[in-house]
Amino acid sequence: MKGMSDRELSTTRTEPFSSSPVLDLVLTAAFFVLSTLILRSHVPSENPAIIWGVAAFTAGSMAGVFYLVWHMFKQVRNAEKETRGANPR
Repeated sequence: MKGMSDRELSTTRTEPFSSSPVLDLVLTAAFFVLSTLILRSHVPSENPAIIWGVAAFTAGSMAGVFYLVWHMFKQVRNAEKETRGANPR
């Protein structure tokens, strides 16, 4: 856009698929809780503290991967919409 400063360009451009960091953290926390509840039945122990600890530790790793995958998905989606223009599928 000819004649527009960088500041004007940054304020006029909107991301087609963006979400707030709070929403990202809520989704990740929900995934963590769901994964912990599912993984409890897969821990081979009789001690409830060990079961919860191992399930939460494993779910924490999975939630971290989910957070990274969610952000990669948003970046790819934005890049696709940017290359296609204003008319997505």
